[in-house]
Amino acid sequence: MQRLIYFVSLFIVIGSCGIPPQKSFTKALAIDSVINTKGVFAASAPLIKQFGVHQALLNDTSFIIYAVRPYGLMLTNLSTWKQRVVSFPDSPFKHSDYEVTLNDSLIYILDITSRRLNTYLLSPERITRISQRNIAGLMRGKNFNQYQQPTFEVAEPYIYVRYRTTEPKNNFLAATACIVGRDNGSGEFTVVDSILHHPKRYRNGKSYYTDSYIKSVDDSLLLYGFSFFDSIYLYNRNSKQFMKKGVLSNVSDFLDYDQSKNMDLAYVRMYSVTNSNNFKFVYNKNTKNILVLRGMKTEKITDTKKIEYFCLNGNLQVMRDSILTHPIHPEFCFAYKQGFLLFTNTLENAYYYRLR
Repeated sequence: MQRLIYFVSLFIVIGSCGIPPQKSFTKALAIDSVINTKGVFAASAPLIKQFGVHQALLNDTSFIIYAVRPYGLMLTNLSTWKQRVVSFPDSPFKHSDYEVTLNDSLIYILDITSRRLNTYLLSPERITRISQRNIAGLMRGKNFNQYQQPTFEVAEPYIYVRYRTTEPKNNFLAATACIVGRDNGSGEFTVVDSILHHPKRYRNGKSYYTDSYIKSVDDSLLLYGFSFFDSIYLYNRNSKQFMKKGVLSNVSDFLDYDQSKNMDLAYVRMYSVTNSNNFKFVYNKNTKNILVLRGMKTEKITDTKKIEYFCLNGNLQVMRDSILTHPIHPEFCFAYKQGFLLFTNTLENAYYYRLR
């Protein structure tokens, strides 16, 4: 419920903006072109929001992918804008509690209700089910379904899952933010490690939301960041060490949460809607650049949300930091050629940004 309320609030207030005087910026990304989407999304079937919007490289072609009812995926070719629907061979969305991640042609659906990880092979023509594995051993004393950003990442035979505990101590958070499970070869995952750490402000209750982001960026590295914190990390899965750490901004925009007002719904809503948050992380494999989009804090609920972005290089140094001058759709933001493609909130146009 938190995720739904927060997403709706974010979607309502995202828009164009001006630069607040207390912030200093580096240099803006260049707009290479504005692309007309030829109205393809207006004719699409209604998407299933919980599945999310994803990007995948299939047969060397980049596709935008989202779920449509009852059990299909809409594939949109980013070059031709042609669309087609491919159907699942079963019913992967029959339970309401699930999380999804894509690794190009592999679809992983973490079904929290049945405690199963379902794996599918995706092509432009069909979806083929590969396996169903048991994750019950990872879930004891843990709660997975609490986040805005993707909850888990798979790098066979390992699964990396962000989690909350079921105990109220330290804001329902353990010291480590991610458990590591390994497929034991018989279709069952067992816990082999726990890695990464929550920020102190998450564990001491200074942030009402405790979302974080995890994404595999190559064969050995995990990108790890937070929705309500300025640090971002690269973690080496093989050496089990942090390789690099970056800081998005030298001025923190994140509001401290007053826990004494937990029962004050007006306060919670005000805090949720007006607070800053990093709501999108995008990695471009071609350039090794990372784009982080942040909804900046506002004074009032009715204020238009300003969108700041940070473009980082492979060493997690901020190369570009500025403010978007047009409204965007919070889900339709993708890696594209040598930069990033950000769709307007109507999905009629997309802005191609790149470093120059």
